[in-house]
Amino acid sequence: MATRRLLHISRLMRRRPANAHQYNISSKLLHTTSSQGQAIKLSYRVHRGKLHPEQPVVILHGLLGTGKNFDALAKQLVRTTGRTVVTCDARNHGNSDHSDEMSFSAMVADILNLLQEIKAKSCIPIGHSLGGRTAMTLALTKPEMVEKLVCIDISPVHHGTNSEVLSFLLGMKKLEIPKDLNLREARGYASEQFSSLIPNKSIRDFILTNLTMKDEEMTWRVNVNAILKNFRELGRIPKGLPPFRGQTLFIGGSLSDYIKAEDLDDITQHFPRSEVKMIEGASHWVHYDKPRELLSLVTEFLNS
Repeated sequence: MATRRLLHISRLMRRRPANAHQYNISSKLLHTTSSQGQAIKLSYRVHRGKLHPEQPVVILHGLLGTGKNFDALAKQLVRTTGRTVVTCDARNHGNSDHSDEMSFSAMVADILNLLQEIKAKSCIPIGHSLGGRTAMTLALTKPEMVEKLVCIDISPVHHGTNSEVLSFLLGMKKLEIPKDLNLREARGYASEQFSSLIPNKSIRDFILTNLTMKDEEMTWRVNVNAILKNFRELGRIPKGLPPFRGQTLFIGGSLSDYIKAEDLDDITQHFPRSEVKMIEGASHWVHYDKPRELLSLVTEFLNS
């Protein structure tokens, strides 16, 4: 059924232009907290190409991820397009600074700050999931800074609170780990505790890469409290923005429901020069499930 629904989307778009002796994980932040309302410094990596260094591709990861999730894609895009590609950690993720504020306007400010730091005149943002909505907001609010736009398995439509991801975050907040475990043992223990909450081991392992040790205490690399505080707002892009008229590509996974048939009107309203392409057999984690197919679609779009 999912495959038929998503093929239908493609056709439509073609017609359109346990708990004893445990200790709470430390909630201390690993990084400097920024002043509210200000852009913060992001951790980033530059994969240098020879073409258009002033207009790099900037890859934005999803919730609970890091830029490293896309380093492999970045290196391949340098090879297939010749462009410089930047991967970065969003605020409250990875090695970037933490802040109580986590609005899309704040995350766009972070990207603009990064572009200024690397002396880029504009960019091609490629965003997955939450990163896709940040990329959309960048294109809609600062169109002069966006040459083209790629959104991976996300649409501009708000479908309500993602209860599954919310349950992951609440589980992370409540998790308690025995104090005498090293990091490897702690991740194994946490995996057991999360086995019923997150049955999919790949997703569980992905989330637990955020578990780390700081000052002999277990803590989360992501700012769980800030994400929970802003969680509902992260489900929707800002309203009332004029459309982005640059070329836009939406790439979805046929096994995912993050891009729905009923989203098409909103997609074309916000991005009138957009197209949607589905990758057969891919879940929401398109870059893990079908990396070669994703690379092919993105390369074709960037080189067109």
